[in-house]
Amino acid sequence: MAVTADPVRGNMRLKYEGLDETTWTYSVAKLDPAATAANLILIAEAVADLQSEMPIEILNSCEYELVFS
Repeated sequence: MAVTADPVRGNMRLKYEGLDETTWTYSVAKLDPAATAANLILIAEAVADLQSEMPIEILNSCEYELVFS
């Protein structure tokens, strides 16, 4: 028996500081889980340009499906 992990989807959350000391997040979902770090950096930079400010935190995650064979 073997277990493999197939990538399903990737997600990115960018956290911003609000004007009244609150925080809010901007999520980019359903990313290609095989994306390279350079691709993810380009997405984060594009979102930062659209928001006209840099995020205070960037979280990247990937979901996998375990396959038993």
